Amino acid sequence: MQDNNETEQQEYLDLLMEIEEKKHEYKTKRRPMIWYRNIILLVLMLLLTAIANVGIFGPNSYIGGWSILGIFVFGILFIGLLYYFMMNYFDSSAEHGFDGVSKIRNLADLKDEIDWLEIKTGMLKAHQTHLLSAQEQYELYTDELVHAIRNYQRKANRNRWLYFAFQMIIIACSLFVGGLTSGLTNLISIFGNHWIAPAFSFAVSFLTAIVTLFRPRERAYNLQQTADAIQYEIDCANRRIYGYKLMTDREAYTKLAEEVEKLRNDQRKRQQQLEQASESKQNAD
Repeated sequence: MQDNNETEQQEYLDLLMEIEEKKHEYKTKRRPMIWYRNIILLVLMLLLTAIANVGIFGPNSYIGGWSILGIFVFGILFIGLLYYFMMNYFDSSAEHGFDGVSKIRNLADLKDEIDWLEIKTGMLKAHQTHLLSAQEQYELYTDELVHAIRNYQRKANRNRWLYFAFQMIIIACSLFVGGLTSGLTNLISIFGNHWIAPAFSFAVSFLTAIVTLFRPRERAYNLQQTADAIQYEIDCANRRIYGYKLMTDREAYTKLAEEVEKLRNDQRKRQQQLEQASESKQNAD
């Protein structure tokens, strides 16, 4: 029996090592894809900016003339990047082309393999849990909670930065609209287009509606609050303070699991309330 337990534990550790190796391989192979995507998006943004400049300043203006050249250059570059992304051929010396389709397919297969290994690890861990001692179960559970806390914090930071980005764009567009409709009205006649102020005003209204609808600030606050609360419970359980005084490992593990699951359930309820409020707002509009 002891030999079987040791074999299962070794298999579990081997699966964890394999998962980490696969994740590292996935990140390594995904990195050039991210860089290539960012380059394409940058070229596309410059192309769209040049097109917008021609529309704003006119093709006969100084900026419009350079923008036409930019449209030609960035258009050719954008098409070339897309062609290189799809290209893949061999000759006698080396491989040519980025072969993006094959890279995407390989990343998808690698992600499926990681998911399957995590499923196997979860099943093996669930089978081993009742065979572990109370201290081992407690340590294993706290390690899982550390990953859960990082996941909550990562989502909270993403929503927080999204909210800040929207607010900065809204503030900048609002100031620009205020300037165009008050002391800087001459800029409209210089640009030769009277739809600039309404366009920026529409952007302000649209982004404000997006922030009100999806509420990234509230989502970030709830996620960070849950992460902090789980970390607080872990610290109290490790130090055996407050509600964990004089508890054994088994008792601390049980109480910690109860408190954490209660916090997770509260987070799910808050998330559902935000989604229901967003749906109600959208239906009302």
